Amino acid sequence: MVSLIVGVAFILGFVVSIIVIFLKQQRMKFIVASLALAKICFWQNFYMIFISFGLSIVSIAALYGNIKLLEIS
Repeated sequence: MVSLIVGVAFILGFVVSIIVIFLKQQRMKFIVASLALAKICFWQNFYMIFISFGLSIVSIAALYGNIKLLEIS
């Protein structure tokens, strides 16, 4: 569950940063360079989002399995 929260926080942080960049685009002198750098950093670390969701699914499945095993006992 914690990994799901972390994954959602990464996504929300990314969306908020994109909104802030686009709102302040006129005031930033090097917007193209900063967006290029952000794109490189994002795609190099994009796998973390999938790992986060994957581990969340595994955690929820394990929790569900444990609850079902407790109900049987």
